[in-house]
Amino acid sequence: MSDTGRREVLKSTGFHRLRMQAFFSMSILYLFYYFCRYNLGTAAKGIQDEFGYSNQEFGMVTTVFTLVYAAGQFVNGFLGDRYGPKRIMLIGAVGGAVANVCFGLSGGLWLFILFWAVNAYFASCGWAPGSRILFNWFPEKRWGTWMGIYNGLCYLGGAIVAIVAGYAVHHWGWRAAFFVTPAFLLAMAVVFLLLGKNSPRDSGLAVEWKPIVSKQPRRRANGRDYWIAFTSFEMNLSYLRIWRQLRAMGDHHLDDQDPGRTCG
Repeated sequence: MSDTGRREVLKSTGFHRLRMQAFFSMSILYLFYYFCRYNLGTAAKGIQDEFGYSNQEFGMVTTVFTLVYAAGQFVNGFLGDRYGPKRIMLIGAVGGAVANVCFGLSGGLWLFILFWAVNAYFASCGWAPGSRILFNWFPEKRWGTWMGIYNGLCYLGGAIVAIVAGYAVHHWGWRAAFFVTPAFLLAMAVVFLLLGKNSPRDSGLAVEWKPIVSKQPRRRANGRDYWIAFTSFEMNLSYLRIWRQLRAMGDHHLDDQDPGRTCG
């Protein structure tokens, strides 16, 4: 008897309990990733008032964030494929929470830049690995619908954090924005640890559809893959577009403390 014959088969359609657990535990975890990214906008005025930083000086924090975040997105897609997307997302959640607490305990511009750069890297551990989990659990014809839900939850996280961090700052000062919000991320990381699965196979399920198979033999990503990605003209155009989006996103933090316009 085949391996598929011995296991329950996950249908292409429908709302299987294990599929929903995997998808929503991953998506809500990524929603709370935003709690540790967009809390800075709520706290920025308090930081600038206390330390006397100009917009130009404090803008270095968000500028470095965008650079590290973009580089991290590039790296963590490969790492998610190599070591498993669930593992990378959990590392990102714990690392981001620790970086936020360290930022909240800091008292100098260069420490703010350092810890927000560290936070940027861990924040970049979410999007690509989460997308991989989504693609594993749904057939290609359903990717659009569920990617839309995934994106919608990103925007929701950006909106909710303004309320949560704003309340914390109002009652306990700007540092509280970096102590309260990580608690949500860590709590959801525990839920994801228990419920999240990389793929149906990890839940003991076979799939009804045929997974998309690359024409290239399966192998681990290596240095040559990074070189190709860095030297591809088309991909460099994409990097430029992403950089502009991320830079505009950083400007929002200081100008109007917008909770965010884009996911990823």
